Amino acid sequence: MSIRTYILEYYNRITLLILGFILISIGLVYTTDVIELTEGIYNIFIHHHRTESNLLGVAGNTGSLWVNSGLIMISFWLTYVLGRSKMKGIDIAAAIQIFGFSFFSLSLIAVWPSIFGAQLEAKVNGKSAADNLAVAWFTTALSPIVSTIIFHFSGFNPGSFSAVAVAFGLGFVLGFISSMLAGYMKVLHGGRLLFNMGLTTGVVAWFFYNFMRYIGLDIGPIDGIPTPEYDWRPYFTFMMIAFYFILMGAIYDKGLSKYFNTLFWKSTDGGDFCAEYSKGTAWINVGVVSIVALTLVAIVVPNGQLEDGTLAGVFTAAGFGAFGVTLRSWLPMYFTVYIASFFLGGIEGLFAQTSFLSGAIQKLTSIGNISASLHIAGSSPVVRRDGIVPAVIVAVLHMMNTANVSVLTGWMHSYTNGFSQGIVLVLFYPVWYYFSRRHKGNDVETIQYK
Repeated sequence: MSIRTYILEYYNRITLLILGFILISIGLVYTTDVIELTEGIYNIFIHHHRTESNLLGVAGNTGSLWVNSGLIMISFWLTYVLGRSKMKGIDIAAAIQIFGFSFFSLSLIAVWPSIFGAQLEAKVNGKSAADNLAVAWFTTALSPIVSTIIFHFSGFNPGSFSAVAVAFGLGFVLGFISSMLAGYMKVLHGGRLLFNMGLTTGVVAWFFYNFMRYIGLDIGPIDGIPTPEYDWRPYFTFMMIAFYFILMGAIYDKGLSKYFNTLFWKSTDGGDFCAEYSKGTAWINVGVVSIVALTLVAIVVPNGQLEDGTLAGVFTAAGFGAFGVTLRSWLPMYFTVYIASFFLGGIEGLFAQTSFLSGAIQKLTSIGNISASLHIAGSSPVVRRDGIVPAVIVAVLHMMNTANVSVLTGWMHSYTNGFSQGIVLVLFYPVWYYFSRRHKGNDVETIQYK
């Protein structure tokens, strides 16, 4: 195989590997003190990673977060090399989402149990392990369970052999179950949720937490971690990463014209953009969605601070720019969340006896609302498949629901927004179809949700 043929064949892998080294280099620029950098990475490793935490506050320095992210990206790449798997659109989506969540809830220690469990499930049930790698990496939404049991569970000495053994065993089993249920969960929402593994792992974490509570091992809310001081530097750095995605896509496509002539302003029903268009077009769309998301965040985030949950939202939407998210499908739902949050926040302000405007602005600029508006990209197929009215309803229901689902999983499930949208779509559509023209006099039980 010639060098040119190899590059074209494994272009997605190569792009990801380069990204890993870029991230580590950025980390070394941000934090030059090796001891400080090492201490920050160690702090990330031993953190519980439950939702509402802040890894920048945990690490104590910016560089450690970037190095942690780079190491995870290189590990992601290595699993595809060892698994002899070619990266498709869903694999790019998994990689870039993992990149975003590496600033929020992931460390190299906690991700492996569920990954190995998912891959064993693929082997046991006759599925292709190479094609199951994206699903396996998505199961890392459960890694806070592993981290919590190893380092923050009163039943074990932190970091003890018994804690590690139990945590890894549980993570392995939960990853196995999540991979097993993934296909069934997709049937429930009829393919309308791009974040299918968000729903799947959310349900698994929900039942696991219920089991813990039933046997008397309840885990309460986490202690708040101070928000880092205002800093604009990460914003521009993430913008550079977005332009890197566009550059790599443009190199593959030999320009931007193919992207703008096909995918830029198209409403899609999901799909593998690498196969339907090209690898270059997929990466360009990832970069474009990244830039738009970062720009919108800069407008509404208080003081321009990029929170960990916000970054997870930005790059989840961006990653799925290779597997179903386009600006035309996502932005109507994005602005729906903001319009609805403005008015509902204003009503909340009146109930709190402040003012409509202050309540509206406070709700509008809250990190939870910003995260919901970014993650609503996961329901992009609704726009094309069902129209604007159902999309608006889904967006509003998700906005109201997402803040209340973390408690269901004990704050030990990272993909809160995917879980929320899954609940909304599974429960909303039987109601919607019952009153819609598509019912056509048939019993609800006979409706084919396609």
